[in-house]
Amino acid sequence: MRKIFFALCVFAAVFISLFGYFFGKRGAVLGSENEGKLALLSVQKGGRIMPLSSAANDALRAVYGKSSFKLNGGHAPAAEIMAIANASPQKAAELEIFKTDNRELARLSGSKTRYFSYRDFEKIFGQAYEAAVSGDGSEYASACAQAISNIALFEDFSVSLGFSFNGLSPSKTFERWLELSARAKREIEASRAENRGPDMEILRPMSEMLRNLSESRERFESRKSSNIHAVKNGEGYASPLSMLYLRNEATPEGDAYLKDFSLFLEKFAAGDTGGAGKTLDSLLKRNPPSFRVRFENFYNKLDVFYRAALLYAAAFAAFAAGAVFKKRGAEFFAAGLLFFGFAAFLQAAGIAARVFIQMRPPITNLYSSIIFAGSAAALAGFFICAFKRSAAWAFAGCLAGALSVVAALNMPYSGDTMGMMRAVLNSNFWLTVHIVPIMLGYCGVFLAGFYASAKLVSNILPPQNTALKNSEAAKSVYKITAAAMALSFAGTMLGGVWAQMSWGRFWGWDPKENGALMVVLWCALIVHARASKIAGNRALLALAAFGNIVAAWAWFGVNIMGVGLHSYGFMDGGAKYLAAFIAAQFAVLPLALLPEKK
Repeated sequence: MRKIFFALCVFAAVFISLFGYFFGKRGAVLGSENEGKLALLSVQKGGRIMPLSSAANDALRAVYGKSSFKLNGGHAPAAEIMAIANASPQKAAELEIFKTDNRELARLSGSKTRYFSYRDFEKIFGQAYEAAVSGDGSEYASACAQAISNIALFEDFSVSLGFSFNGLSPSKTFERWLELSARAKREIEASRAENRGPDMEILRPMSEMLRNLSESRERFESRKSSNIHAVKNGEGYASPLSMLYLRNEATPEGDAYLKDFSLFLEKFAAGDTGGAGKTLDSLLKRNPPSFRVRFENFYNKLDVFYRAALLYAAAFAAFAAGAVFKKRGAEFFAAGLLFFGFAAFLQAAGIAARVFIQMRPPITNLYSSIIFAGSAAALAGFFICAFKRSAAWAFAGCLAGALSVVAALNMPYSGDTMGMMRAVLNSNFWLTVHIVPIMLGYCGVFLAGFYASAKLVSNILPPQNTALKNSEAAKSVYKITAAAMALSFAGTMLGGVWAQMSWGRFWGWDPKENGALMVVLWCALIVHARASKIAGNRALLALAAFGNIVAAWAWFGVNIMGVGLHSYGFMDGGAKYLAAFIAAQFAVLPLALLPEKK
C-alpha cells in the first residue's frame, strides 16, 4: 500500500506539472491545432522577437489580469482574443475584458462585476477623463487613469495584426489603399504632364484614408513599449499601420506577409477555421519560428509558476495530513516532500527557462526578483527539510515558494515580464553581482523568518520539549541570518559602486537604498544579539520573525511609495496585501512570550 500510495503521488506531481501543456487552455474559436499555429507566429515587441502567445498574454494580462477569456463555453487564449480584436473590432468591443478594483468606476460603467467592456467605457469616457486629469489623488481618479491607459493598450492591441478602414476587412483595406494610392499617383503624374492642377475629387478618397491612417499610426507609435510588430518585412518587423503608411519601406516579401495576415483575419471573422488554418500555415512557412521562439511558446504552454503554486498547495495538504494522522505521518511526510521537491524544482526550471529566453541574469525586474528569491528559499528549505526531516523547515520553504509565486502572479501587472531592459539596467554583469546577492540575502531573511514563525507557532501544540527545540531553531536561524547579512551587505556595496558609475554618486539615501541598508542592519542586530548572548532563544526567533517585516518593507514598501531614482521597481497597489502580511507577522511575535517547556 505504501508503494501504491507513493506511485500515485508521483503520478499526481507529474500530472500537475505537465497539465498546462497537454490539457491547458485551447482555442475556443479556431480549435486547438489552429490556435497553436497562431500562438507560434513570430512577432517583435520592445525590441525582442517572441511568439505571438507571449505578446498577446502580456497585453491581455495587463487589461484583464488573466491570459485567457471565457468564450463560447470554453477558454479562449490571449492570441485568439487578439485575433478577434483585429478581425471583428465590434465584437471585441462588447467583451468585458477590462478589470478594475474600484467600485465607483465599476458602478459608473454599469458593470455588476469588476469587469467592463470597451463599449461600456465609451459611454463614460468624458467623466473618467475629467477624474483622471483632476489630480486629486483619489483611488477613483487613479482607477480612471489606469482604465484610460488600458483602453489605449487595447486599441493598439486591435491594430497589431491588421488595419480596418470604414468597415472594410483588413484584406479589403489593404487592397483599397493600394488602389487609391495608384489612382492618386496617376492623377498627379497626369496633372503635371498636362500642366494643370490635380482633380481633388479623385484625390479626396485617398486623402481621407491617409488622414485616418496617419492618426492611427501616430497614436500607435506614441506608445512604443506596448507596440507589437507582427509583419515580417525584410530583415525586420513592422506593424500593419507602418506597412501601409510608409510604402517606401515596404518590401515585396512584407506585402505578401501582410496580405496573408489580412486574409487570415478575414477567414477568421467569417468563421472559416479551415481557411484560417491554411493562411497560418503560409505565414509560418514565410517566417519559420526560431528555436528560441518555439521554446518560449512551449514555456508559455507549461505555465510553470502556476503549476508550482498548485504543487506547493499539495505539499501543504500532505504535511498537514501527516500532522493530523500521526500513524501515517511518515507516509504523508514523504508525499509532502515529493510535492515540495517538484514545486521547488519546477519554479527553478521556470527561472532557468527565462534566463535562456532573455539571455539575461535571472533578475531583471520586480516580478523576476520575487520569483527568484522565493525559488532560492524554497530550494534551500527543501534540502534542509530532506536532511533534517523537519516539518518546520518544510513549512518555511513551502510558504516562501508559494507566497513568491502568488505575489508575482497577482502583482499589479505592468506589461511584458521579459521585455527589453531599461538603459540604466542594461548590464548583465552588474545585474548579476548587485541584484542577485541582495535577493539571496532577502531570501535568507524570509527563510529564517518563516522558520522562526513556524517554531513559535508549534510551541502552542501539545506538550513537547520546547526548550530544546527553540535552542536548535535559534542555532539554525543564526547561521542563515549571518549568511543573509553577508550577501545583503555585499550586494548593497556593489550597488553603490554601480550607482557611482551610472548616477555619479555612491549613496544618495534613496528609499530603495535605505531599505537595503535596513535589512543589513537588522541582520547585524540578530547576529550580534546572538553572539553577545543578549537575546535568548525565544527572543532570537522573535527577531527573525520581525525580520520578515523589515525585508517586506525594504522590498515592496519602498516600491509602493513611488519615490526615488529606482523608478523601474515602482508598483501601483499592493499596500493592503503588504499590511496583511505585516499584521500576520505581528500576530506571531507574542508567542515568544510563552514559557518554555521541558
